[in-house]
Amino acid sequence: MKNIIITTAIILTVSFAFAQQLPVQSQFSNNLYSINPAVAGSLPYNPINMSYKKLWNGIDEAPQLAYLSSNVAISPKVGLGGKMYSYTSGPISKTGMEASYAYHLNIGSSTKLSLGISAFMYQFTLDQASLNFEDPNDPIVFGASDKLIVPDAAFGALAYGKNWYGGFSIYQLFNRKISMTSEDLEQRQVRHYNVHGGYIYEINPNYVLQGDLLLKISEASDFQAEVSAKCFVMQTAWAGVSYQSGNALSLMVGVGKERFAIGYAYDIALTEIKKQTSGSHEIMLIYTLPQNKWQRRSFIPTGASDSKL
Repeated sequence: MKNIIITTAIILTVSFAFAQQLPVQSQFSNNLYSINPAVAGSLPYNPINMSYKKLWNGIDEAPQLAYLSSNVAISPKVGLGGKMYSYTSGPISKTGMEASYAYHLNIGSSTKLSLGISAFMYQFTLDQASLNFEDPNDPIVFGASDKLIVPDAAFGALAYGKNWYGGFSIYQLFNRKISMTSEDLEQRQVRHYNVHGGYIYEINPNYVLQGDLLLKISEASDFQAEVSAKCFVMQTAWAGVSYQSGNALSLMVGVGKERFAIGYAYDIALTEIKKQTSGSHEIMLIYTLPQNKWQRRSFIPTGASDSKL
């Protein structure tokens, strides 16, 4: 009986790590590049983003997500980006590296279209030492691989103006099979689709509102929508709220000084797991590189002002 319980737990963990939607930051509006490679080079600033998210505080071996990414404009028409991340859930961990290229076209007096592509390399790791089986020859782990390296790709498109944007992206284009244990646990890196948009409304130079919408669709999981709204005060501090349909409500705050900013998000679970956890925590650090002379001078949502760039 104990063996059946452990086996079931591993099946659920592997399914969670491989089949559900790709993890998204609660503060995704502060790092749009994380959901669309076409964002590279489209912003009025060149950010370096670092973040860490601990899901479901109070639950042992709950998922954790760490990000390091940057994207820059190297010419009026070309943007480059890169990302490293690590996602851990129980005995399964997934680390990855991404390199992106985006090309920007003028399609109007104040509107641009960006097309971007990313190349990925994932490594899945199974920590067999953390598994406790009565039978070491159990078929779920017998002959299992400790590590598995998988290449993949993503594509995105983005239309944007001074105070708005809209785009879509497709991740895990190769739709590859993943199998680290038995054939019964074989999974696919299924395609994930993001549709997103946002608008920045300047009430006056001291108060700015920003709204963002993200629609996530996976070929292996249900549709999910996320909407967020933030208020910036004197381009120095912000506070906001984000709602993930049927999943969580996030409260966000942040503060910036010159080129540095820090943001924090607290997720309140709305599913049955709320009985087991006090919530999830995410912290994000942002450093803005100097603007290039051709980059548009508009609101900088990290706390830095145009005059300092």
